[in-house]
Amino acid sequence: MVRCYSRYKVNDMKIYYGVEGSALTCIHVHQGWVFTGNRRGNISVFHFDPSDRVPCQFRGCYLVFGRIEDFKSHVHDVHLAKSVLKGKCSWSTCNFDFPHEWSEEEKKKHINKHMSRNIFK
Repeated sequence: MVRCYSRYKVNDMKIYYGVEGSALTCIHVHQGWVFTGNRRGNISVFHFDPSDRVPCQFRGCYLVFGRIEDFKSHVHDVHLAKSVLKGKCSWSTCNFDFPHEWSEEEKKKHINKHMSRNIFK
């Protein structure tokens, strides 16, 4: 993960670069395109606009991401990886009470429905 700062506001944004999650050995930015590489010779290229902001929608989480892909990765790695889906849905705009008989998988499907909606633009 690399920290990026908006040129308009000094707010921390999280960006996950796709080079297989390993340490970056090089990074280059040219006209909005980000090129990264790792020690194994793998590269990742993607377009990045620092004015795009995707805030985490989980209650109590204040991270802001620069790409929707990074936000989704964060939700799956942090919020859905833990067994914290008890009681109410943790999505900031949802007050749904999970039925007691729902499995963890059903709760995750509920959260994924929130993420599939294009509410970030």
